[in-house]
Amino acid sequence: MVLCQYLRFTGTGPVASPLQDIPGALGGILGSELGGFIWMVLLFKDRKKARMMKTSWCILLAGHVASVIVIGPGVKLLAAWLWREETLATTRHWAAVTKAE
Repeated sequence: MVLCQYLRFTGTGPVASPLQDIPGALGGILGSELGGFIWMVLLFKDRKKARMMKTSWCILLAGHVASVIVIGPGVKLLAAWLWREETLATTRHWAAVTKAE
């Protein structure tokens, strides 16, 4: 806060108060969170359609909300990506043709 006051006093800082930047910052945060949420929904939809995941939508939504609160949206996306990779590596698509030995 002292730095903002110094920059404003010397004329090198922003003219607007830092509190006036809050709506713009919240818009960016909510936009990125919405983008991450849409990506997660599409990711889970594809895996559920391929019958590679049996977790219910209610559990997934509750896990999404809890993980955003506890670990944050960035780590949540990383965890979802790792879960996706594990699922793709360990389960097979329901219509996969495999060679019988």
